Amino acid sequence: MGKSSLIKTLMSSFGAKPAKISDAWMKLNPMSLVRFSIDSQQYAILKEGHSYAVFDAKGGLMKLCTSVIEELGPFLAELVDFKITLPDKKNNIVVPPPPFIFLPFYIDQDKSWGENWAGFAGLSHMKQGRDAIAFYHTGVRGNEYYTTKNALVKSKEEYDKMVLEVKAVRGLISRLADTVSTVDFNINVELFKHEVEELLEECGRLKEKEEAHKGKLMDLYNVVIALESQYKITEAAMLESRKDYNFATNRLPDHVECPTCGAEYENSFGERFAIAMDTARCDELLLEINEQLTIARDKIEKENRQLNETTQEVAKIHGILLKRQGEIRLKDIIEKEGANQVRTIFSDNLSTLRSDMFSNREKQEELEAKWRSFDDKKKKKEIEKYYLEHMEANLHSLEVKTLERSAYKALQSSINETGSTLPRALMAYYFAIFETINKFSTSVFCPLVIDSPDQQGQDKANIGKIYQFIKEHQPANSQMILVIEESVDIDFECKVIELNEKFGLLQRKEYDQVVEDLRPFYNQVLSAQNKLF
Repeated sequence: MGKSSLIKTLMSSFGAKPAKISDAWMKLNPMSLVRFSIDSQQYAILKEGHSYAVFDAKGGLMKLCTSVIEELGPFLAELVDFKITLPDKKNNIVVPPPPFIFLPFYIDQDKSWGENWAGFAGLSHMKQGRDAIAFYHTGVRGNEYYTTKNALVKSKEEYDKMVLEVKAVRGLISRLADTVSTVDFNINVELFKHEVEELLEECGRLKEKEEAHKGKLMDLYNVVIALESQYKITEAAMLESRKDYNFATNRLPDHVECPTCGAEYENSFGERFAIAMDTARCDELLLEINEQLTIARDKIEKENRQLNETTQEVAKIHGILLKRQGEIRLKDIIEKEGANQVRTIFSDNLSTLRSDMFSNREKQEELEAKWRSFDDKKKKKEIEKYYLEHMEANLHSLEVKTLERSAYKALQSSINETGSTLPRALMAYYFAIFETINKFSTSVFCPLVIDSPDQQGQDKANIGKIYQFIKEHQPANSQMILVIEESVDIDFECKVIELNEKFGLLQRKEYDQVVEDLRPFYNQVLSAQNKLF
């Protein structure tokens, strides 16, 4: 009970969704944790909803993904050295998603016993997926083929960018030539030596004058700010003094008793006169500050006029630029020199680009030769021969006698048979591919996952042959997960997991331990998600 749900969940944990999964099972939204190793390096992957989290050997979070195609796929591909790239539906060259990593190694109960290369959903996401993935996994076009091809594509893209840049620089040089005077003359700076010296001297003088005016203006503005502040303070003091005088004159009697201590104070003429004197002094101070403000503002206006007058002296510089020696003006020489310098910069840039383009073309030729060497027809024939030998031997072992050689000749063949012969023909094909991958592939050799080979009403004798075949033909040093209903007296000499409880894949007695196992991983995922939001 629940064998296929367990196996489909196992594959789904790596973002490789099987072609068909029970709706009732998926509604439960199962969380799964799979521990796995690559070249003895330990990892774990946790799937919860649409999130995937990969952990290292110490249980530390390496990667949290919410997208299989954009995040998890490239990350797993890097882990397992899966270098193939293919065009997707939008013709973008991308790393194929996880189903393509596991495609040859997973035999699905619902789809793979009727059609090969069909165990996963989403395979139509990639163009040319079937042929390319068959050639990749069997070693006809391995990692070197695709890494070299990708480098070649990148080099061509860089070359195309340089072509556009060369075109742009040439256009700039052409427009520069059109904007500069077409009069051809030999530049003799000595003829304008005096004018150049005069020009530099005048520019220096104006600069000094401008800086002097700016310095004076800065000081004057500071004076104005200080005086305005003093004026406000004095004005406030004067107002307070007037209020005190009015209060003492109009509101208070001649003798005033203190409400706190009961002492009596005289509100005499002398006291009121002292307050009036304070008010008068404030009035005088305000007048004085106002006069100083007027003087400072007049000076600011004068300095601003003088600063503005310097702009009129620019006309003198313009006159120097227009001075002629024959038909040539100093302005012409400066423009010509500037244009020549710009043209030189662009020309140097153009030379560098051409040199880079030449180097790029040489690199492309090397990469193309190397790439074509990996598409070796002789090697392909060797691989196809090896596959065919194993395919025919497998067909004989499984007593498949009606399948024409043309139906399985190619590595990417679509096996087509009927009745109980079809599952055995597909079994022969899968194991021929397993052996070919094991011998020639440059990519990772994944565990073999075979779900329910007892298909299409096999009799007991054929089931026994199929199971014996699986046991005897498992590739050396490979891991295999085999899902069966009964062993029919075949001892697979392996660990056996029996699922006996109906609608209860996770056993009650193991629940607490499983929760404890999951908690440290799940807590890290929650923490990482909280940081994202």
